[in-house]
Amino acid sequence: MPITPATGFSKLWAYARLMRWHQLAGFYLILPSTLWGLAAAFNHSTGEQSYSSITLLIPYLNTPQFHELVYSPVTLLIIFTIGSLIMRSAGCIINDFWDIDIDPQVQRTKTRPLASGELARNDVLWLFGGLLVVALSLVMLLPPLTLVLSVVGVAGTCLYPLAKRFIKVPQLVLGLVFSWGTIMAWSAVTNDLGHWDPWLLWLCNIIWIISYDLQYALYDEQDDKRIGINSGALYFGKNTGRVIVALQVLLLILLGLRGWLAQAGLSFYVILTVGAVFFALCFLFTKGYVHRENCLTSFKKNHWFGWLILIGIIV
Repeated sequence: MPITPATGFSKLWAYARLMRWHQLAGFYLILPSTLWGLAAAFNHSTGEQSYSSITLLIPYLNTPQFHELVYSPVTLLIIFTIGSLIMRSAGCIINDFWDIDIDPQVQRTKTRPLASGELARNDVLWLFGGLLVVALSLVMLLPPLTLVLSVVGVAGTCLYPLAKRFIKVPQLVLGLVFSWGTIMAWSAVTNDLGHWDPWLLWLCNIIWIISYDLQYALYDEQDDKRIGINSGALYFGKNTGRVIVALQVLLLILLGLRGWLAQAGLSFYVILTVGAVFFALCFLFTKGYVHRENCLTSFKKNHWFGWLILIGIIV
C-alpha cells in the first residue's frame, strides 16, 4: 500500500534515499574506473593545457592562472569525484522514474520513495534537473570536448533504464553508459581522443561493469523472471557464472595488454595478479556465482578491484 507523502525532514531523507546516498556501492564502483582515465591521461600528458568551456561565456577567466588551477590534478580529482556522485545520483532518480510501474512489484525495491508514494514524479524531476545543473556547472570548467562528451553521457543515463524492456542483456547498455566517465576524464586532461589508451581502458571498464552487474542480476533473477523484464542472468541461465568468469579472464588479459603497451613496470603486473586473486576469492565465496545472497555481496565488494587497477595505473 502506498504510504503518506513525505514532508519536512522526512522528505529530505526520502530524497537522500532516492539518490541512494545511504547505499553508495554504485558510487564506489563508478569512481575508481572513472579515475582510471584521469590517472592514465596524466601519465601521457605533455603538460599543455586546454581552455575551459566557461571562458567562452566569461572571457575574463581566460587566464593562465585560472587554467592552471582548474587543470591541476587535485582540482580534476575533486571535479570528477563530485561529478561521479552527482551522475550516479541522477541515474538512480531516472531509473526509479522509469521503473515506477515495476519497483512496487519487487520486494527489494517496493519501499523506494517513488515506488512507495513518499515522493511524487514532479518532485523527482525537479531534483533530477537540479543535479544536471550542478553537473553542467562542473563540466563547464573543462574543455569543450569534455562538455560534448558529457551530453552523450547524460543521454545514456536517461535511456539506460529502458534497456531492460527491449534488450535481452541490458548489462551491455549499462557497461557503455557507466564507463563513459573514463573517456571524459581522459579528455579533460588531454583534450584529445586519438590515443589508444582511453579506448582500451573504456573497453576494460565495459567488460568489468558487465561482469559485476551480472552478479547483481543473479540476485534479482527470480523477480525479473516473474515480472517479465530482461536480464543477463535470465538470458544466460545456468551459464551466467561461466560468462562472469570468462569476462573476468578477458578483463585481466586486456589490462595486461594495456600494461604492456604502456610499458608498465613490474608493480602493475603484481597488482593485476592481486586483482586475479580477488576474482578467484569472489568465485569461491559465491560457490561459482550460484549463491544468491553472496552474489550481491560480491557485487558490492567489486569496487576493490577498481581501486587496485587505479593504483596500478598510478604507480
